Amino acid sequence: SPEGNAETTTQEGIPMQTSYSRSPVTHWRVAIGIPLRTIQLGLVKTLSLVVFGVIILLAISLMLARFISRKIAHSVSALTAPAIALGNGDSAPVPDLPVKEATEVASAMGRAARLLQERDAELAEAHRIAKFGTWYWDLISGEVRSSDSLREIFGRDTPSFSAMRGTLLPVESWNQIHAASQEAIRTSNGFNLEIPVNH
Repeated sequence: SPEGNAETTTQEGIPMQTSYSRSPVTHWRVAIGIPLRTIQLGLVKTLSLVVFGVIILLAISLMLARFISRKIAHSVSALTAPAIALGNGDSAPVPDLPVKEATEVASAMGRAARLLQERDAELAEAHRIAKFGTWYWDLISGEVRSSDSLREIFGRDTPSFSAMRGTLLPVESWNQIHAASQEAIRTSNGFNLEIPVNH
């Protein structure tokens, strides 16, 4: 053919990649041979650079991903204290966080805490004026939490439920509340009681 490529071997036994061409005017032929080893070394070098570049890009990507994930994890974990404080009805300082969305959540939690404190203050004032109070009995721990107005109504602090028997509550009243609460736990139905309380 007038031109083409072929793998050849020199008289010295060196494998070559040979390209040849024939002039249509003079019919002279020209051939150029490049040792296969030279071509392969160039290819290996190029591939090595590509692989090295990919490894560097991957390493940079992993470092960036780790850096960003740490910022996100720090922002999320920093919301724990304000969330616990909000659940307890307290306020916690809103930290300055690197993730914008987490900062917005922290700010919203701070606003919610302030609103809850205002509501609690209004509710406490309404309890005081109306001589009304509330108490909450934690059935797991036995702890009793009560509104400040109950101290005035009962004339004493509100003890744990078991300590109310025969003190704050007459025995019959305590038994009624205990039986009603056990029934509520069993059936998930609420109850209403009107009972005497010792002042």
